[in-house]
Amino acid sequence: MYKKRYGILFLISLLSCSSMCEAQKRAMAITLARGGLFACFFGALNNIRWCKKNNVVPVVKWGEASLYYDADGYNGASEPWEYYFEPVSTLKYEDAILRKDTIYRDVDAAPDGSKIPATFHTQYYKSIEKDYRRSFYRIIVDHTKIKPQVLDQVETFYNDNLAGRKVIGIHMRGTDKYKEHKNKKTSVEAICQLANARAKSFPQCVFFVATDEERLLLEAQELLKGPVVYYECFRSLNGMGIHNSSKHGYNKAKLGEEVLIETLLLSKCDLFIHTKSNVSTAVLFFNPDLENVGALLEGFDSVSRLPIDTLQVIPSFVQVGSFRWAAFRIGRIEMQDADQYEMLSPVEFSSLHESWQKLKKPFCSSR
Repeated sequence: MYKKRYGILFLISLLSCSSMCEAQKRAMAITLARGGLFACFFGALNNIRWCKKNNVVPVVKWGEASLYYDADGYNGASEPWEYYFEPVSTLKYEDAILRKDTIYRDVDAAPDGSKIPATFHTQYYKSIEKDYRRSFYRIIVDHTKIKPQVLDQVETFYNDNLAGRKVIGIHMRGTDKYKEHKNKKTSVEAICQLANARAKSFPQCVFFVATDEERLLLEAQELLKGPVVYYECFRSLNGMGIHNSSKHGYNKAKLGEEVLIETLLLSKCDLFIHTKSNVSTAVLFFNPDLENVGALLEGFDSVSRLPIDTLQVIPSFVQVGSFRWAAFRIGRIEMQDADQYEMLSPVEFSSLHESWQKLKKPFCSSR
């Protein structure tokens, strides 16, 4: 009994000491809030990481500027960051702004210019490898904590629908995303074709599909050759970006929670097939060892370092230069020629696949 009492008193004293120490340090108010959930999350993480390295106390304040702000609060919190994550320190924003030396950051880069490249995924997305992902997984684990209200929903859905099954997770970012990629929209046909091919390695698997657009989900249900599971949440019915509009009348705080839940569920899959987005990048950071395949957009787009491990799948979706020689290896692609890879449109699949079948045996025998 005495040990228990003294243990509690010791814990209280540690928390009090921590609060006093934080009160004596310089503070940083992280206020970047205009963007999707993970664009803002990564921006906050960049600055939190810098604070920890430089003995500065961070406090995240998304406030009313957040696309997920709800005047009534959510999950017992009035601050949007705390709808989904625990506070990153004991310092309150109201106290931080009273200090004359408080640093204010409303950009995604830290004061020294460092940032998680995923926040500029159109430029850096191609080179997210497992060692790099593990380093940022540690940053997430060490500096952030997801609220139990969110984790409970993830575990309930996973246990009810996915536990004990081989799962191929698919994330398709639709709605307004094509504007960032030269007006190339997500090719559901190409993604499902890839998923069906990979499913041969996962007998009796299920497909867990996450997307922000109802049309993409419906098409995937038609094209995927196996059971399709999805999380019941709000999706755009008209192609309008759901996080940039309040016209749909849906609870914006819940919208952010649903994005986070889907992301965590995708991170628990056995294989992850995805398009370019901060959500997909977050999945790779939440589970750095998750095998993933980057499926691209309609038409042509550059891609490199696709972690595809079967010769049968590679020719269906990538080519090297003119395809006169194939720099393929089982398990990886030659990196020095990575910039030459381009995705093929679904229309070109049949002719390329036929050509590959003729080339495959001599190539394999020459290895």
